[in-house]
Amino acid sequence: MHSTNLMRGTNPIYKRSSSVNVSSPLSDIITYAALIIIALLAVPFIIIAGLMLGIWTLADKILGYVDSRNAF
Repeated sequence: MHSTNLMRGTNPIYKRSSSVNVSSPLSDIITYAALIIIALLAVPFIIIAGLMLGIWTLADKILGYVDSRNAF
């Protein structure tokens, strides 16, 4: 017999915790609300990061062009 099977029979805390129904409607609502909040925060972050990357790349190209013109 495995040790967890022994705990199931003798530990009243294990019996109590295993009888809790985790998938309640309130739990589902909280989970989906958290996912929506994360998505709403992630979208602006991705847009700002994309703009920063685009500006960085544009500045790099402009500086490369200016350096190539001043090299002669």
